[in-house]
Amino acid sequence: MTWKEALEINTFPDDSLRAADVWDEEFNCNYSADGTCLLEAEAFPSEVVVREGTKIICDDAFAYQEYMDDENEASYLEKITLPEGLTHIGEGSFDGCAYLRSVRLPRSLVSIGAGAFAFCASLKTVTCPQSLRVIGPDAFCECYELQKVTLNAGLEAIGKGAFSRCDALREIRVPAGMSSRLAVLARHRANAYDERGEKALAMEETRLADALDKKNGALARIRATMAWASRKKLERMTPQEGLKIGLSRADFALARIFALQVLDVAPDDPAANFALGMDYFVQKQYSRAEAYLARCLERRPTDPAVLNNLAQCRLRQGDFKGAMPYAKRALEALPDSPEVKRTIERIEEGLKMEASQENGKTGDETPGCAIRYLTRWGT
Repeated sequence: MTWKEALEINTFPDDSLRAADVWDEEFNCNYSADGTCLLEAEAFPSEVVVREGTKIICDDAFAYQEYMDDENEASYLEKITLPEGLTHIGEGSFDGCAYLRSVRLPRSLVSIGAGAFAFCASLKTVTCPQSLRVIGPDAFCECYELQKVTLNAGLEAIGKGAFSRCDALREIRVPAGMSSRLAVLARHRANAYDERGEKALAMEETRLADALDKKNGALARIRATMAWASRKKLERMTPQEGLKIGLSRADFALARIFALQVLDVAPDDPAANFALGMDYFVQKQYSRAEAYLARCLERRPTDPAVLNNLAQCRLRQGDFKGAMPYAKRALEALPDSPEVKRTIERIEEGLKMEASQENGKTGDETPGCAIRYLTRWGT
């Protein structure tokens, strides 16, 4: 059964099931005529054994009711024995069973409904059987003493807030097959939060996804295999092919390896000079970066990436007047570029700062340290 099919199962004790119900006098539980559904329980003892053959525990069956008159508003169930063959625990089935200390979920269980174990304040551990497909929203919320949860690899859906406000929760065991799915879900949530402008929540979900990926041994092996394959592929490439790959990824450390080989044969190659210039730029060696970018400019005089980055080299060395001509030429080549416009703004700030200093006023430090630079090649 898939998680979607599990969600379609009706766990509400409707009138058709009550038409010929059967009362269990030992545990004060009411069952459907065929014995497959536990419909409700009333004035039940602190320990209950659910009948063999039961497949569904219906909504709110053991939940706190006003007649219980407990000062903590808690159902007085302390122990429940669930039979093998049980497939569905309905919504709120054990809601408010604050004295329930443990529950063994049967190996046949497929779904746990919304709020099924909410406010089970004494519950300390939960182990999900391999058969479980769905944990509903708020299923274990406010289980204040819950310390350890073991999820199963077959789990396909976890509702919102399933383990919310479980203040003592210290350990959630996630199988490798499950962690990759949870990581994907966390990244989807991060994207959704980011689109809504909720940056803190987006970062929290991203950290969760990264932590799950880090613990995923299968993913680590896949990444290692891909890295090995990538290295082998690079070893078979010509210098020009490797240089192109490095530039397309803006991986200038990689591009540098192939650029040096290209320059041995063709010292004026514009792509190789650009790669070396950008590698030095990233290392903040701006004068050396400028030398290689200038060589590139000789062959690519209207390339906005080269022009903007030359302007950035001058800007970061405090030469604002020398930076402006490069930036203006870059803007002519790429009028809508936000990167070039920000470069010009920083240069103008620097020129104003110089002017104020000449007039005896103090200014800020050299601007532009955090400005993005164009890394696109062949724009």
